[in-house]
Amino acid sequence: MSVKAQVKSADNRAAYHLGRIAAEVSPRAKARMAAEWQMAETRRLEGDALDAAVVEMTRVAREMNERSRP
Repeated sequence: MSVKAQVKSADNRAAYHLGRIAAEVSPRAKARMAAEWQMAETRRLEGDALDAAVVEMTRVAREMNERSRP
């Protein structure tokens, strides 16, 4: 697949997922859709990029966990 096709594909995926997120009414549903998009994008990563994504997702989850504590 050419670079131009990869860019177009990524743009199309982003538009699709952003549309799904915007269409949701519930903030929790929006968060779930965003997490699903993130997980879908990790399928395209390998090696160090995938490791970095795991570290970033773990950081966000920990930060959210800290916020939920009284």
